[in-house]
Amino acid sequence: MQIFNEINSRKLGDQEYNVFKGFFNNALFLGIIVGTLLVQTALVEYGGAAVRTIPLTLDQHLICLGIGFFSLINGLITKKLLKPQWFAWIRIKEDATPEEAEKSLSRMIRQPSRIGAASKKEMHKHVSTHPEKGITEPLLINPAINN
Repeated sequence: MQIFNEINSRKLGDQEYNVFKGFFNNALFLGIIVGTLLVQTALVEYGGAAVRTIPLTLDQHLICLGIGFFSLINGLITKKLLKPQWFAWIRIKEDATPEEAEKSLSRMIRQPSRIGAASKKEMHKHVSTHPEKGITEPLLINPAINN
């Protein structure tokens, strides 16, 4: 389905129905499609226990292709039936405020060496206590921070 979703996402305009128009004009896109196909096939056929797969039969591969092809039809039907103006009222907030950016998880991950007393207090806010079990202090996810 990944490959069919990649093809489907080539044309996102509300009047662009032919996802194959100009398909062979973009060598990079074709390389990505071929690479995706090769990697996924190799993982399924030879990945084994490492990726929790078993080889598929020809019939199973054809069924997978049929299911994936249905996403192209589904994309066409969705574009034809759902009008973009129906969703014009939806607004997505794309920019975080400076306060939100400061508290973001990615910011905390990027600066792990700044874990100090203030960070411990911040971590205590995000964990729960269990008074019914006799635990009166917050449980920290990382026990090394308790020290």
